[in-house]
Amino acid sequence: MSVLIHLENFLEKRGRHQQAQVLRKTQQKLCGGISEDMVQHLDAIIHFHYRMTQAEQLETAFLAKRAAVNKSIEEYPPPPEMAVLQQELKELKRN
Repeated sequence: MSVLIHLENFLEKRGRHQQAQVLRKTQQKLCGGISEDMVQHLDAIIHFHYRMTQAEQLETAFLAKRAAVNKSIEEYPPPPEMAVLQQELKELKRN
């Protein structure tokens, strides 16, 4: 049940009062007559979903940063001197 309480508090802090209320009602029903095994099973499902949501948020942030870097590379290409230096480096490596 601790995960349910944690999730309810998380929703309340984010201003999602309606979802927190639904979770609170569900929690009250669970306390009314469902076995402890079932409660633990539901806790595990909620915990897994919460972790997946965090992973999706991290992946989205990573992709956004990578897109921003790619865009900045396109907008600000390396100076022409860089191409000359790279060519000289290739020639030095061959010798």
